Amino acid sequence: TMHSIDAASRITVRANFWGFLEALKVSDIVTVARVTTGALDGQKMPYPSSAAPGTVVDVNLLGGTESSITVATDYADALTQLINQDVQVVAVMDTDVEAPKALKVHCDNAALAGKERNGYAGATASQTLANLFDNYIAKVNSRHVAIAGQQITITDPLTGVAKDLDPPWLGVLGAAAQCGRNVGIPLTYKRLGILGTKQDSGWVIGTSDDEVIEKSIFAITKDVIGFKFLRSVTSYATDANVVFSEISANESMNYSIRNLRDQLIVKIGDPATISPERFKSVVIATLRIQKEDGFIKDFKEESVKITQTGDKYRVDYDVAPVLPLNFVTVYAPAYV
Repeated sequence: TMHSIDAASRITVRANFWGFLEALKVSDIVTVARVTTGALDGQKMPYPSSAAPGTVVDVNLLGGTESSITVATDYADALTQLINQDVQVVAVMDTDVEAPKALKVHCDNAALAGKERNGYAGATASQTLANLFDNYIAKVNSRHVAIAGQQITITDPLTGVAKDLDPPWLGVLGAAAQCGRNVGIPLTYKRLGILGTKQDSGWVIGTSDDEVIEKSIFAITKDVIGFKFLRSVTSYATDANVVFSEISANESMNYSIRNLRDQLIVKIGDPATISPERFKSVVIATLRIQKEDGFIKDFKEESVKITQTGDKYRVDYDVAPVLPLNFVTVYAPAYV
């Protein structure tokens, strides 16, 4: 027997969790399986739950065997799993300095594997600027890694209550913002949807901004409109190299190399009879496109050099990455 169903009686059925599991099944890192009925009895899960939103608690993933971690080795082992993945930005979540140190080594190794990338990390909360520099920046000192020192205050999406997150979460915010805009666009002065920041009492937003930048700390500042990234600096502190000390300039450089390699790697498997001049023409054409698209500022065509040794072609070129606009000076002499 057929019955018509009026619009008011209809319901929408979604399989969000099924979709989540299906998306994870393609991962090379995790194995997906449903837990048996009742396996989570006694634990309050987010939604649906009989518990009020205010009593929602974090629940660890099931199935792991590690009861504790050794930051230096375990982070290094975990990051190694990403070496050959198509990843451009990585964030680590432990406040131990060994985490960003492992991230630095990982980015170096990823570049050797042809997968250039950069990353973000966070220090222990409420560190003085001097301690942040001595215990984190100076010990990592990498063009690939930015290190945050502030807590951020957000609205908890489950409870609607303000919640403080430790500095690694500011790193996650930076990573997400970088992934959300084009190559070579600095994070400097980009606005943030947060409620506030917390830092050591001697770190005064606005007053301490210059010192924060000088100490290569990735940070947030505030003006009359609201919160914004202060300067997208890396932890590179060896000298004033603007390419290595600016996230966006370093990204521009990384992209140029990675993109050029991707264009040339399709030649692998061809007979090694391609003339260096023909190979050079492909390189120049690719770099011209990078320049036209704004991913690099310029390159020197005369610097492009192709060297063939047996079954290997080596490419050398000089590139000017896109630099951020950090300063504007207005000079207006008076006249009568």
